[in-house]
Amino acid sequence: MTTLVFADMVRSARIWFGAFIVVAVAAFAATVPAALTETGLRDATLAGYALVAIAATITLLTVIATVVVVGSVMRLTVALRRRSYALWQTVGVMPSRVRGVVVTQLLVVAAAGAALGAAVGAFVTPAATESALDGSNGVDTFDVTISPIVAAGTAVAVAVVALLAGDSAARRAARTSPLEVLRESPVVRGARVWPRWAIAVVLLAVVAQMLSGLAASAAAGGGAAAILIGPLLVAATAALGPVVFPRVMRLWTAIVPASASASWFVARANTLYAVDRSSSIVASLLVAVALPGTFAAGEGTLARALAILQGGEAVQNPGGTTLLVLGGPVLLAAAGAAAATVMSSGARAREGALLSAAGAPPGFGLATALWEGAIQVVTAGLIAAVVIAVTATAQAWILSTVAPGATPDFSPVTFGSTFAVTTAGLLLATLVPTLATKKQEVPQALGDE
Repeated sequence: MTTLVFADMVRSARIWFGAFIVVAVAAFAATVPAALTETGLRDATLAGYALVAIAATITLLTVIATVVVVGSVMRLTVALRRRSYALWQTVGVMPSRVRGVVVTQLLVVAAAGAALGAAVGAFVTPAATESALDGSNGVDTFDVTISPIVAAGTAVAVAVVALLAGDSAARRAARTSPLEVLRESPVVRGARVWPRWAIAVVLLAVVAQMLSGLAASAAAGGGAAAILIGPLLVAATAALGPVVFPRVMRLWTAIVPASASASWFVARANTLYAVDRSSSIVASLLVAVALPGTFAAGEGTLARALAILQGGEAVQNPGGTTLLVLGGPVLLAAAGAAAATVMSSGARAREGALLSAAGAPPGFGLATALWEGAIQVVTAGLIAAVVIAVTATAQAWILSTVAPGATPDFSPVTFGSTFAVTTAGLLLATLVPTLATKKQEVPQALGDE
């Protein structure tokens, strides 16, 4: 079994390395709130508790990003290997043995990635955090540290999240009929949607509760919950990703006539067909764009309301603190989107080889791959824009009850800049592997990765 575990990982190194990188980045990002919490609790002063409050906000955003991004990437990892697992079963490997091999592979990647990320974070995070806090009134004098025990605990927590997400996919892969997989069925039968609805309902209930108390909190000069409402809406939307993402893709891409471009037509069909692949990438892109967008929208809308209540100008947090709060989650989301795109390049190479064998002109496969990336990033951008608009509008409506004239801040600069950067990054992550696989012969590209 050990031989099969590592031989298969070597054969599909690109897929497993992508998962490894994402887990490592998640563990690295998690060391930031861990270090701040440890430092603040050790100080046990008013300033220390303020640091813990900042850490709590970062923890929530990091947990959202980790669960969404790491979970989607680990499920994608197993989904991309479904064909191999089906072939194993056709030669006599029992489903229970298949699941055992997959879980062992997930454990190796999760443990190694989390250990590396936490180790790097233990060295880098203290200095980087102190630099980000510089100029923040009251919390810029701390000597931020993270102990080996806390770093190890952070690694274990991230590894557990990765393993749990992958294990559910491993169970489905082992239960799926080999014939269903080998005929390239796009949807894994047996995947349950009701837990996702349950999670989304719980998150929306929390959002409703936070909104109900926002006006009174703002009237008292507070309202810190405003910056958390949007991220929770992002989490609820991501929880329903497999339900929402394909429908949004189908809706807006239908506007473009199929006759406009043959490569566009094929890219749209591929994106809607490969649900696992496209949903994983869109989920990471959504977090990368919507998390900073909703955070800025909530903060800006609250600042406008407080300015009306207090008779001054809207004041927002300094850039260093905002970078500290959002840096880790956004970095993780960007890494997840890029990794998922590169991990999926083998599947795109096989699709391109089939197109070439069918007589497609040179460059057709590249154009199709770029169109796929564009569809995914625009889908994420549209959903993010809706979530940001709902966040700002709902908060402004609630706040207007105590601050008449309060208006929503949609933070177009934050949204536009993050969308532009993620678009460029995703297209680059699509372009490089696609160009690298163009030199492969058709039989080589059609082989199992």
